[in-house]
Amino acid sequence: MDNPIDYNNYSIEDVKKFYENGDITAANYLGQYYTFTTNGDKNFVKAVYWYTQAAVGGDVLSQYNLGYAYEAGVGVEKNIEKAVGWYTKAADQGDADAQNHLGVYYNNSRDIENSQGKALYWFTKAADQGNSRHQFNLGYFFMNHQNIDNNLEKAIIWYKKAAAQGHEQAAANLEITEDLLRKRMVKAPGNIDLAEQGSLTLFDMAWRYANGDGVEKDSKKAAYWYTKAAEQGDPVAQNNLGVLYEHGEGVTQNKEKAVYWYVKSAKQGYGLAFNNIGALFEHSSDDSAHKSQACFYYEFAARNGYLPAYIFLYNVSLKRKVFNRTSSLYSDYREELEPLYFDPERSNILRKGAFAGLEECKKALRQYLRDCNENSYSGTVETAMEQARIAFQDWKNGSVDSFHKAEELYNLAAAMGNLNALCMLAYLCESPPSGHLKRFDIALKHYKAAAEMGHSYAMHQVGAYYEYGYAGRVDKQIAQRCYAKAREMGYKDS
Repeated sequence: MDNPIDYNNYSIEDVKKFYENGDITAANYLGQYYTFTTNGDKNFVKAVYWYTQAAVGGDVLSQYNLGYAYEAGVGVEKNIEKAVGWYTKAADQGDADAQNHLGVYYNNSRDIENSQGKALYWFTKAADQGNSRHQFNLGYFFMNHQNIDNNLEKAIIWYKKAAAQGHEQAAANLEITEDLLRKRMVKAPGNIDLAEQGSLTLFDMAWRYANGDGVEKDSKKAAYWYTKAAEQGDPVAQNNLGVLYEHGEGVTQNKEKAVYWYVKSAKQGYGLAFNNIGALFEHSSDDSAHKSQACFYYEFAARNGYLPAYIFLYNVSLKRKVFNRTSSLYSDYREELEPLYFDPERSNILRKGAFAGLEECKKALRQYLRDCNENSYSGTVETAMEQARIAFQDWKNGSVDSFHKAEELYNLAAAMGNLNALCMLAYLCESPPSGHLKRFDIALKHYKAAAEMGHSYAMHQVGAYYEYGYAGRVDKQIAQRCYAKAREMGYKDS
C-alpha cells in the first residue's frame, strides 16, 4: 500500500494539482488549510468549497466538517437540513462525532416522527465506539427518559463506562442516578387496575397514571401514587407532586403545598424543583421583590444541574434589573436552602452534572454575573487574569491541558466583568489545540459582548469578522460601521 502524501511538504498550488489529478484527500487538506492557517490566507468560504469537493468524493472527515460548517453558519449560510444531510453521510461511514451530532439533533427535534428513537440509535452508535463523551451523552439520554422501564439501569451502565475513562460529569451523574434508583426500589402493591404489574415502583405507578401509559390517564391516581413515592423520599416524585398542586391537577390547587414539595425535592439537589420555585415567584406578580426571588432560585436550579434556568435567570434579571441577591425579602425557605448553595460540592457546576454543549446557558451565566457584579470565586479578577495568563503561556509552551485551565480562568474573569478576558476567550476559540475545529461563531459572540460594553479592539474584531466572512457572511457595511465605532472608542488601527 502506498504511503499517504504529507501535503505539508508541498505548496498550496501543488496540493491543488494533486486534487486535479484525482486525489480527493488533497481537497480535504485544502479545506483544513483555509480553516486553520495562520499566515493570512484563512478563508472560510474557500474552506467550505474544498470541503465540498472532498465530501462529494466520499471523504468522511470533510463530510463531518461540512456538516459542522452548515450547522454553525461558518463560511456558508446556516442550513440545518444540509448539516444533517452531511452528518448522516459521515455517520453512515462510521464517524462517531457525526453520529453524536445526529443524536443531539434528533433528541432536540420532538416534532420529527420517532425523533427519540432516532436519537437513541445514533447516540448508541457513537457510544459503542468508546469515546467517553459519547458514552456520557447516551447515559444522559437514558437519564432524561428515566420513566421508561430499566432506563435508569441503562444510564448507570453508560455513566460507569464514561467514568472509568475519567469523565468527571459521568462520575457525578452516576452517583446521583444510583441514589435515585435506590429510592425507586420501593415496590407498589398490586391493585385493581394494574394487578398484573404489581412489581412496578411507586413512581412508575404515578407516572403511568399521569401520562396514560398502559392505563387510562387519571390525575387523581397519579397524585395518590406520587404522594406515596414522595413520602418515601423520591425527589422527582416530590417535584412532580408539586407540579400537580401548583396547577390543581388531581388535587385541589394549593401553591403553598406546591412550594412545600418543590422544596423537599430541591433539598435533595433536584435542579428542576429549584427552577419551578423560581417560576412561581417570577409569574406570581410584577413586584420586583418576587423577581429577585425568582432570580435567586433560578440560579440555584442552574447550579444544581438544570442549566436552562440560566436563560430564565438572564431574561428576568435583564428585563427587571433586579440584581441584589442580599435582599431580606427572600422567602422563608432561603434559610433552609442557602447552605446547599454555598456548599462547593453542591454548587460546583461540573460536580452536579452541568451538561456540555449549552453555550447559550454559559453566555447567560456570564452576562448575569456581570450584571450582578458578584460571583462565587473567592479571589479577585486580577488574580483570575494572572492565573489565566500563566496557564495560557504554559499552553503555548506545549502543555495541552493548560488550554482548558486558561479557558476556565478567562471565563471566570469574564464573569467578573473583565472585557480583556472576553477577548482572550474569543482568541482561544480562534486558535484551539491541534485537532479541534475553530469556533468562530462563539468567538464572534465574545467579541460582540465585549464591544457592546465598550472594548474598542473587540469592536474592531467584529468589523473584521464581517469584512472577511468569519461571521458566516461578508457584509462590508457592517464592517465599516464597526471600524468607525472602534476608532471613536480609541482604537487607532481600525
